[in-house]
Amino acid sequence: MPRLVISDWDGTVTKFLLSRLLEHQKRAARLCGLPIAPIVRLEAYERNGGRPYASFDEAVAGFWPNASRMRIKAFALAFCLEELVGAYPAVWGAARALSALRSQGVPLALCTSRDPVTLGVHLAFAGVRPWWFEAIVTGIHRYQKPDPHVLRPIFRKVRVEPERALFVGDTPTDWETACRAGVPFVGVLTGLTSREGFKKCGVPEGRIANTLPEALHRFCG
Repeated sequence: MPRLVISDWDGTVTKFLLSRLLEHQKRAARLCGLPIAPIVRLEAYERNGGRPYASFDEAVAGFWPNASRMRIKAFALAFCLEELVGAYPAVWGAARALSALRSQGVPLALCTSRDPVTLGVHLAFAGVRPWWFEAIVTGIHRYQKPDPHVLRPIFRKVRVEPERALFVGDTPTDWETACRAGVPFVGVLTGLTSREGFKKCGVPEGRIANTLPEALHRFCG
């Protein structure tokens, strides 16, 4: 039984719906007078298993390299508003599994790139209470994944050795973060990364689960 469980949010506690994300990006682009053709091209690329951009900022820069800084800021704000009101559905049983683990005395933590406001709305939509978590690291933190320093606030709050914790995530970036921090990892298949995608990154077959509830049952039961 791990002495701390760290979870990603999007694609782990909630289902990551690529179609919804891209629709939010298209709406924001139209609102700001930016062409949607780069987003359409990305949609086709990602549906075939590609992931050309490591972060939101990198994607925006790739979409519209010649756009003004003001227009890019306007797009970012419009996209955040779309994401704020368009919460993603929770993975079936995820809230119940987290609550049960907490009732067993296992500390929980979140590590996500979401901004605090949007995360708060999405937590409520998913039926997950923020006070279940001993620490929550969001997208406004000084460090971001895969920098292992992103986990510092969590280990500062919950005094356990990294090797006694468990990190559950849905992307190669989550895997890299856990590896660099010395935290055991379990990959789940409710995000963008497939089983083969995880294995290509070096995640062992035995450390891949279909969902967060399955991961918690297998490694915390």
